[in-house]
Amino acid sequence: MTPREISFVSGDAACSAWHFAAGVMPERPVVVMAHGFGGTKDSGLEPFAQRFVAAGVDVLAFDYRGFGASEGTPRQSLSVRRQIDDYHAAVGAARQLDGVDPNRIALWGASFSGGHVLRAAAERADISAVIALTPLSSGAAV
Repeated sequence: MTPREISFVSGDAACSAWHFAAGVMPERPVVVMAHGFGGTKDSGLEPFAQRFVAAGVDVLAFDYRGFGASEGTPRQSLSVRRQIDDYHAAVGAARQLDGVDPNRIALWGASFSGGHVLRAAAERADISAVIALTPLSSGAAV
């Protein structure tokens, strides 16, 4: 399945995203995912997304501001707070996808983004699940 290119605004820039649609049935859950430390959506997220789609779950995979196909400067500059804010903006975009149930949103992250999804979910009341693979969960305060 080929994802559809979309974008959403986070802060002062447009974030590039792929929407993997699981089918035509309405009210599908959706997983919002981004890469870990300095990665981009085209560096390994698609196989994970395809597995979710096979299980009937949509996926919104995105690049953080300043990374990959997303706009924003500075380029390739890590900011925990900005990247968590990008997750929040991505959740807003996922809620608007055709066929998605806005009450069944999960966050997925690995390594650096594994820590992001824990924090982003803790800051919201509307996240149904979190998948954090080997999360970076300690370090400097944000």
